[in-house]
Amino acid sequence: MKQIYLFTFLFSLFHTLNGQEISISGEEEVEVGKPYNYTFSFNPNLFGERVSYRITLWEVQVTNAIGAGEIIGHINNEETDIYTDILHSGDMTIPIQWGEYPQTNNSEIRVRATGEYLGPQNQVVDFFDTGFLNTNTKEVHVMRITAPEISFERPLDCSQEPVEITISNYGSANKFDWTLSDGQIISNNGASITIKPPVNGNFNVTSSVGRLNGNPNYIRSSNATILRSPRTAQLEMTPSTPDFLCKGEDRIFLIEDQEEITNIRWDAPGAFVSDETISNGMRQVTITPNSGNNISIKAEITYEGGCTVTTQTKSFDIYEGEIPPEPQGYVYMEPIAGGVCDAQGYQVIFVPSNPYSNGSTTVSPSIIPPHGGNRPISVTVRYTNFCNNISTSTTFNTAPPAPCPTKSNQKEIIVSPNPTEGRIKVSMESSHATYKIFSREGVPVQEGILNNETGFQIKLNQGLMNGNYVLQIFSNNRISTKHIILFR
Repeated sequence: MKQIYLFTFLFSLFHTLNGQEISISGEEEVEVGKPYNYTFSFNPNLFGERVSYRITLWEVQVTNAIGAGEIIGHINNEETDIYTDILHSGDMTIPIQWGEYPQTNNSEIRVRATGEYLGPQNQVVDFFDTGFLNTNTKEVHVMRITAPEISFERPLDCSQEPVEITISNYGSANKFDWTLSDGQIISNNGASITIKPPVNGNFNVTSSVGRLNGNPNYIRSSNATILRSPRTAQLEMTPSTPDFLCKGEDRIFLIEDQEEITNIRWDAPGAFVSDETISNGMRQVTITPNSGNNISIKAEITYEGGCTVTTQTKSFDIYEGEIPPEPQGYVYMEPIAGGVCDAQGYQVIFVPSNPYSNGSTTVSPSIIPPHGGNRPISVTVRYTNFCNNISTSTTFNTAPPAPCPTKSNQKEIIVSPNPTEGRIKVSMESSHATYKIFSREGVPVQEGILNNETGFQIKLNQGLMNGNYVLQIFSNNRISTKHIILFR
């Protein structure tokens, strides 16, 4: 008996659902903010006693239709995404309008109908409920738009070369409007324009998009401030070396020949600047220094529209083309990597009394091997002029210290106190020695004797200023060098 009841129920359900579909007719592509009529027709499943039907409830759902904003969606003029109707007992036609939000193009209309099947005497013989089946659904494409993204390449300041401005990510827009705060639109291709920028300064661009056949109030806009790329200019020099200038000698300075340059002011104080020429895409002048010991050179460039750019500054020492004086002063030796007794060698240091500033100073040899038996060594000091390469030289005789005695006999010369307030004591094995004191510039400032009568003390002259001095002590055919600090 249970099997018979189950079969009867399933048979009734099959016939109830089979054929009970709803046809939805209307547009598949719609504009935002415009109502469209949609007709819903019930396809009944009539058999047996079912000769007609009566719908008691229509239910319509529309996805992604209502949203917020100024343009609101609605179903049959009701701001809802689920609409119910009990007035239409048969087919139903109602308007549906999609709003500007949400920001998606996909929407579905889903419909459900419930009602009664009627018999020959118009009596109720059965009931039906279609449900929200896939067969009762219609997909709709909503032509929604979005605020465009504006792209461009920054134009140079004071340049009116054409610039292309484009937009992207504007949804389904097919209507494009452009405005500039300054400048001129040369061509308009809808989603892109070519403009002639203003002569100088930044400017704004506005892009508004919409739909040609859509709601005229449905517009999305974006603004962008177009910042001008600053002009740049690089000052070059040929030849690029040496990194100094000689009085009376020419050097060529260059700047790239950019478009729209109206003037270049070359700034080279105390130098002659030639007329400007253009060659191989470069604007160039010849600059000849005539005075001073140094010079700073730069250029200020003016473009159409009044923009100005100042190049980087190149600074140079200026040298005279002269015959150098003969080097004067003295040489001494500093131990390398160790003390006097275990040095790996000695660096020869020249202390000039007439320092040379118009060229180079070289010492040869500059390194002496350790302990050469106190044999004299000739050291040549040479002044070479930078501009004419003429040189002069002086030969000094010096010697590295003699081999140190064994530790049992060795005693280092000690100078104390150091720093000193004006009086120093020299502790040494020798009973007699002489000394010389030199300024840092190599100028002798004091000399004297060290013995028992002087108490091996040195009283620094009152006229000496605070600072560093070089003390050389001569005893037993040896020279000892000490650095002392005077601080009164």
